[in-house]
Amino acid sequence: SATAMLDRRLEIRFGAVKEIRRTTWNDFVYSIEVPDVHTFVTTEGIIVHNCFPKDSLALKQLAANSGYHFQLLNAVIEVNELQKRRVIAKLQRQLGSLRGKTIALLGLAFKPHTDDMREAPSLVLAGRLLAEGADVRAWDPIARPEGLHGVEQVATIEDAVRGADAAVIVTEWPELAEADWTKLAGMMRERVVVDGRNLLDPAAMRAAGFDYDAIGRAAPDTASGED
Repeated sequence: SATAMLDRRLEIRFGAVKEIRRTTWNDFVYSIEVPDVHTFVTTEGIIVHNCFPKDSLALKQLAANSGYHFQLLNAVIEVNELQKRRVIAKLQRQLGSLRGKTIALLGLAFKPHTDDMREAPSLVLAGRLLAEGADVRAWDPIARPEGLHGVEQVATIEDAVRGADAAVIVTEWPELAEADWTKLAGMMRERVVVDGRNLLDPAAMRAAGFDYDAIGRAAPDTASGED
């Protein structure tokens, strides 16, 4: 399918290359739009278009039914899932065991300005955090998903981060870019932010006192090593 072709060519070529160069190069490819049809196909961080997973899995099944092992497509799916697992690893690196820790998920919908929860990374992240024993709070200005069991959904960003050990930016809502992060820092128990959307300015966040990390960006004060 056209989606799978875009998924394969863009996520592997841009996403993987960016991860290879992450220790020295932050300004790579963050979002791409297909001309003419204006279809949004990929962005930085932990999320891709919500059609990618279902179309890629459908094509994978079609290939399997034909007896074909679609190795490249399998790698695409693995890369997309790895981005979500990387968030958990970053939190564990900062906090150690997540059992008993309070984690705020900032954004639930798969993209801003919608309440669409189809293939939203927040669902996967919430499930994995709960499995690790964390207490999970979530804020989204529009999305109010039912069936998000074990997750406390709150009305404001302040309610989400108050007393939290870490916050994860899952959706690039403008409210998060405009928030007073210096004020929010004073409300948190531990000042850990994992920016899954590369939404915020790293220097400003660290100046506000945060242990700030992002997906695909160079780690602070390192010339080499793991992201």
